[in-house]
Amino acid sequence: MSTTARWIRDVVSHLGRGRHVLLHGNVRDLAMFEGLPLAFGDALDAALEQAGYTLRAHWNQADGLQFAEAEMRGQWEALESDQDLPEAPRGRAYKVPQRPGAPAPAASQPPPQQAPLHVAPQIALASARRVLADDGQPSSLVLDLADRMFAEQQPADERALLVSIQLVMQEAARHTSGALAGVRNALVMVAPVLGQVPAWLYRENPLVQVIGVGRPDRPDREAFLRRQWVGFFGAVGDDPSTEVLDAFAALTDGMSFWDLEALRLASHHEQIDIADTRKLLDVFRHGIREDPWEQLSVEVLGQAKDRLTRQVVGQDAAVEAVVDVLTMARGGIGLDGARPSPRPKGVLFFVGPTGVGKTELAKAVTDLVFHDPTAFARFDMSEYAQEHSAERLTGAPPSYVGYEAGGQLTNRMKERPFSLVLFDEVEKAHPRILDRFLQILDDGRLTDGLGDTVHFGQAFVIFTSNIGSTRVEKMPDGTERVVSAVDTSLDPHTLGEHYRLAVRDHFLRIGRPELLGRIGEERVIAFDRLREAHIDAIMSKFLRGITDSAKEKYSIEVSFDETLIALGRAECERPAVIALGGRGIRNFVQSRVLAPVNRAVLAHPGRDLLVRAEDERLIVEPTG
Repeated sequence: MSTTARWIRDVVSHLGRGRHVLLHGNVRDLAMFEGLPLAFGDALDAALEQAGYTLRAHWNQADGLQFAEAEMRGQWEALESDQDLPEAPRGRAYKVPQRPGAPAPAASQPPPQQAPLHVAPQIALASARRVLADDGQPSSLVLDLADRMFAEQQPADERALLVSIQLVMQEAARHTSGALAGVRNALVMVAPVLGQVPAWLYRENPLVQVIGVGRPDRPDREAFLRRQWVGFFGAVGDDPSTEVLDAFAALTDGMSFWDLEALRLASHHEQIDIADTRKLLDVFRHGIREDPWEQLSVEVLGQAKDRLTRQVVGQDAAVEAVVDVLTMARGGIGLDGARPSPRPKGVLFFVGPTGVGKTELAKAVTDLVFHDPTAFARFDMSEYAQEHSAERLTGAPPSYVGYEAGGQLTNRMKERPFSLVLFDEVEKAHPRILDRFLQILDDGRLTDGLGDTVHFGQAFVIFTSNIGSTRVEKMPDGTERVVSAVDTSLDPHTLGEHYRLAVRDHFLRIGRPELLGRIGEERVIAFDRLREAHIDAIMSKFLRGITDSAKEKYSIEVSFDETLIALGRAECERPAVIALGGRGIRNFVQSRVLAPVNRAVLAHPGRDLLVRAEDERLIVEPTG
């Protein structure tokens, strides 16, 4: 297995085919070269030297032209002025620099230079045009921050720069003999943001190969840990165990080499053993030592069903499914063996009629696990019905207006990684936006428009939907209306099958069956409709809220007579109210009970109150 980053191997390969190279992406990181993590510029220079380029220059707007070795400046100036070249080494073997005992990689210091040479880009490119057109010596120029060159130029200057770069590439000499026969003198452009480089410079240009520089892949991360193992806190022995290596490589996916080096330093600062990789990463990413999931005790899990059932009435099957997922999240035993999973702690898909407690159950789980209502994050997916609205979740891409602000979802997860994230009415989102969820469910992470990666490994993710509740019916006059698609005579089991089938059909219809596959059909939880037997319990829950509020604010007792319960039951059993679920009962209490109670509280300060019904009228009177 190669110990050199793939992008470096791609650079050498395409230079060998006579092409110039445009590098973009993760170009401010370290890079693995023959098993050694080097600064990006060092790794690129080492690759060019190994490829046979004996004159290697580097340009940026701050330092002008710099050279890999001090004597190369004289060689460059001689070629530039068509003078005789000083004797230059040709074809010498490349030797990887060794840094014994260095626990952390560091950028090399440039050799001492004379006064800056050719700081202005137009002059530097004119110089490069003459040097690279000469076939007397294998020469290369690395043009750093190529994207910023154009972003900071006026249109006329920008056009001149583009033409100059194009001429440098076109006129670069192709060597006709020796080890580099057929290879051109090379221009390597380094542009972190490809979108800021004019596209015509590289699109359909046979002289240019665009190469994306990605973050370290799994072998790179494993090589980093092996090399830096003794530099981590708590490292035992000379090499990591297979279990630690596997966990480290899995959980650091998406991190840069600089992130990995910062993780090594954090292990000492926080005094956390590298063997406890997940804890180290949680502290590194989130700065939180106490994991709410680890604090979820066996006693709390044992009481979870009763607590959730009191808050969400009539949904016993849904509550049991939630408790099962919480138990598995706390237990931590999964299908991946000992390897820690980066995926969310739990994923569920709630489906059912409106007003039956889907959101309420999500809030109850938030309180149970995180003990903080602000850990609940709801995203109304009806606001993401347009394809372009995906940018609101993860942020606009670079060079677009507002990309610095980031995305609503990614910003939230940066601030509160320990959260319950609710994607409400997910069927209303544009199908392409659903693709963003695949990365969350598969890898437990998302990358925002700023290039920052956010992690969902400590989150509980819930989707809600009303799929299957309504259908569109065409009327005799040609108009359409939305009607209920639910047969009220169905028992809970049959109704659940109706909803699960509707969810399956929906994802097949929009061409996203893989999303349902990631969630798991067994995690599609169908909520029962509001049934008459549950009206009294739901109403009592809302009335308890009035009682608790009065006691807390005024230290008085507000009681409710059975006649009020009977009146509420009669009102809420009507089909129009039943169709609204618990919201219909809440609307009754809010519209018929709340205002009279508040009037009585103000009219009889400090007095306990009794609320009763008489001839469909509410009477609130002081007691005692």
